[in-house]
Amino acid sequence: MFECQVKDPAQLRSLALLGSGLVGAGFLVMVWLQPPQPEVAAAIVPPPPVAVEAPPEPVRARAQPEPAVIGTTCVADVTTVGAPLGEPLDYDEALAGTMIDPDGCTIAAWTKDRLFVSWDGGATFATYQVGRAIGGVAVTRGRVAVVRGGNALGTVRAGDRTPAWHELGVLAGGPESYELVLSAAGNWTLAYRPREQLLAVTDDDGATWRHLTPPKAAEFWVTEDGRTWARQWQALDEDPDAGGLVHNRTKNYVAAAGTATWQYADDAVRKTQPGWTYQVMSDRSWGCGGTQKIVALHHGREVATIVNDLHPQVFSTEIVSRGDVTFAMYRADRPDDEQPERLHRMRGTRSIDLDGIPFHSAGHLVGVDRYDTLIAFDGASVLRWSEGGGWRRLWIVPMAAASRIPL
Repeated sequence: MFECQVKDPAQLRSLALLGSGLVGAGFLVMVWLQPPQPEVAAAIVPPPPVAVEAPPEPVRARAQPEPAVIGTTCVADVTTVGAPLGEPLDYDEALAGTMIDPDGCTIAAWTKDRLFVSWDGGATFATYQVGRAIGGVAVTRGRVAVVRGGNALGTVRAGDRTPAWHELGVLAGGPESYELVLSAAGNWTLAYRPREQLLAVTDDDGATWRHLTPPKAAEFWVTEDGRTWARQWQALDEDPDAGGLVHNRTKNYVAAAGTATWQYADDAVRKTQPGWTYQVMSDRSWGCGGTQKIVALHHGREVATIVNDLHPQVFSTEIVSRGDVTFAMYRADRPDDEQPERLHRMRGTRSIDLDGIPFHSAGHLVGVDRYDTLIAFDGASVLRWSEGGGWRRLWIVPMAAASRIPL
């Protein structure tokens, strides 16, 4: 057996160093021979998302149309107010009535439950929703009184948005238009129920009432000074020369404000009447029908027959007056008339032809206003006739549909 003995310590250290060097070199060779390893980037963990609420969009109100400006003072010239009639316009609700203040420029028109009022002579109209059946209307300067449903009195003045209402109490009745008759002047309002013969007046829009005992078979009105007036109709004997017709005469009475005593007032009424007045009277009668005539009266005395042989069953004869201005519409059947229904101006014993009537059975004359022009209504329209402007449409009831189609 071969033995290698190393006894020198220096040799032993040399051998140890050589062994460790060989081991280290082998390790380096192994590292060098390994394939390169890819770099691994450190994982970046994003922070948790932060929820940021955006401020809410401002709530924008739907643009509302500007309300129409309603005039509250009388216009100076009415000849160009409104629009020429042109073609007839369609409508889905007719007017139940129209009324004016002859000394001012208030015009009221109404349907079954809506009230339309002009405070400026017809240039603009305000709309008031009454909500229930309109049973009576009275018009005075800058004020309109209206009955709602037969049991409440409403009052609206120029500039008001809604009527002020008061219950009628013992004057209440049904909603029919004939149930309660109204009259208004100044701050006074008169209410009359013919069926029960109930008559009362108020100067605080119906908050309190003063009751009177009315004369029978009479019509009533109130004046600005608070006096209550009554006109009683009395039948005279039959006139055999007029086919047995019964003529009537009138007697007038007045009760001062704050009293219930009636006094004979024919002379007082006569002083307020113009020199010339006109009436529609019966002309001929044959039992089941008859004709009419228009007569002229001078200071209450009949002096002339202006036109006769008028047939009310074909066309209604109507007369309206203010002072010495009188308009009449009637149908005179003459062969040369293309339009026999005509508007006339009465002067003394003359009837002056003015224009054709633009309506038929649905139209009526309303009155003569402070401008000496004629106000009428037809179907859903409020009309005016003036010498300078002819027939013009002031107002037509708004339709439920968005557009209005000519007929």
